[in-house]
Amino acid sequence: MIRIDYNLSLPQEAHSIVAVPKMIALRRHCSNRPFNFVGETREYDKQPMNFDTPVMPLHCYGFPFKLTEEGPEFAIKLMKFPDEGRAPLVWFAEGSVWLPKELPISMYIIRYRAFIEAMEAAKGIGFNVRVSDEGGYWGTKNANSLVSAIDRDRKYKDPRESIVR
Repeated sequence: MIRIDYNLSLPQEAHSIVAVPKMIALRRHCSNRPFNFVGETREYDKQPMNFDTPVMPLHCYGFPFKLTEEGPEFAIKLMKFPDEGRAPLVWFAEGSVWLPKELPISMYIIRYRAFIEAMEAAKGIGFNVRVSDEGGYWGTKNANSLVSAIDRDRKYKDPRESIVR
């Protein structure tokens, strides 16, 4: 499985009247790309996050999405935390996405690139964006690197699967 890890942020002083329209713009971008499903932007139930101690976010806005019909549902959730514990002092969203190995390679590339393009759009919308992708596509746009990573991933056999018990 090739993961794409992402981190989006906005300055802490940004008010929700600034943050929410940016999430709506990012959602609109994703809905116009080859994602399988993109849900509406909404406020999520607040769940404590552990930063040495549990910290409850003040706000949590985002939207659900699926890259493929067969794959899991993900959500980009932008949260703002109070100034306590070791919580980030910014509006903050982080997560990982991945695609099923069984997806035909052409569709895999299309959906992978669609998510990378969404992160590039997030930059244009005004988010600070950090991405680490195991496919080597972020920052290089080298399709050959991505195809090689997909090929390696598909050939990889987990050694735990061959253990005889």
